[in-house]
Amino acid sequence: MDIKRKSHITHKLKYIGPMNSISISKSKSRLKLTLKMKKTLLSKIISKHSDVFVRIGDKISEQFILENTHDYDVVETINYLAKSKGFSQVFVDIGANIGLISYQVGNIFQKIYCFEPNPEVLGVLHSNLYNLIRNNKLKIKPFALGSTRSHQELYIPIRNMGGAFIINAENTLSIQELSLKDNEQTIDSLMYRKVQITQVNTRTELKKIFWLERKKKKFLFKIDCEGMDAFILTELCKIVPKDVAVAVIFENHSPITLKKYQTKMIHLMHLYEIRTVNPYSKEDSNILKAFKVITGTTEIELVEVNVTENLRRANYLMLINEVGF
Repeated sequence: MDIKRKSHITHKLKYIGPMNSISISKSKSRLKLTLKMKKTLLSKIISKHSDVFVRIGDKISEQFILENTHDYDVVETINYLAKSKGFSQVFVDIGANIGLISYQVGNIFQKIYCFEPNPEVLGVLHSNLYNLIRNNKLKIKPFALGSTRSHQELYIPIRNMGGAFIINAENTLSIQELSLKDNEQTIDSLMYRKVQITQVNTRTELKKIFWLERKKKKFLFKIDCEGMDAFILTELCKIVPKDVAVAVIFENHSPITLKKYQTKMIHLMHLYEIRTVNPYSKEDSNILKAFKVITGTTEIELVEVNVTENLRRANYLMLINEVGF
């Protein structure tokens, strides 16, 4: 009985052992195959921009990874202005974040200035634009633009590093509007971090750039400062040299923003809303003219509008001391 039982156990061990080995071997093969598929997929996703640092979970970063672009209509408008209209001398990126716009268009400009006050993204900004910095084409200015030189609190949305903002008298957005743009109901410590930053005088700082680049006659600005856009735009209009043409691409959040400031914009000549292929309505009374810009396979519309009327939330192009299209 004992011998039979021992033989039975031995038989079982001999039988089960090889089966476990086969099972483990198959599991390892499946794991290797899964990892190989993941690596292949990852390499295809990042192959175009493998030298760009992004953060998973961040809205802007994920868009760039999945779509291989960020703010496509803005980038295409910049390319059009630089290549077709001669605005390739100086690019000033106010609100650069991690540098995705300058990364996409940097090679077509002679000189670039990036303003970014958020200390949490400055290291990534330097890394993403390293080649431009190394070639002495780009200068990073790690502070915010405002009315005076001071220390300010910067609110950084946890899920959108590029949406950081300052709450002060120059910001045209209300606290509710600032939170809603990040799909939050309120500004609290769970969804926002606060850090101390340096703010400098807008006019003083931008005058330095015009002086340093005084031999150049065409400047292209991009302003994306979460409610500070109108203030910076107004200050810029006051200091543009008369012999210099400036194109400004900016983000408008509030329908009253430009109407509030338009009387101060004495150099304003033309204002265009940047639209993609969607046709504009004939009933839109704000439209003066529409120009279709073909860039690659995408059609961008530059729709001339009245600055005195309320503008919707969109990206706009302003030409200062420059004839229209």
